[in-house]
Amino acid sequence: MSTEPTSLLRLALPPLPKFDLPEIPPITDSELERQVFTHSSFYARPRKATSLDLDDGEKIMDNEKLEHVGDALLGESYLDHSRRRKEQEGEKPRS
Repeated sequence: MSTEPTSLLRLALPPLPKFDLPEIPPITDSELERQVFTHSSFYARPRKATSLDLDDGEKIMDNEKLEHVGDALLGESYLDHSRRRKEQEGEKPRS
């Protein structure tokens, strides 16, 4: 067993596969663009436990709601891709 210290600097990852994906469309709505690139920590104020609003009732526009929607869409896309791949391989989908 090696006693040499490990370092992430020496970690070599394989190249990512190439995907044939469309380009990401530009964001033309300036309010949406601001929301997309604003992290909730920017406000540095506590939120209500049951919503994404601030404790004082003020609504803030940050990327958290968009993040949840994006996560759901990504998950659905993955499941759909997996289902189609399994069907092509002859595996019956589970109900």
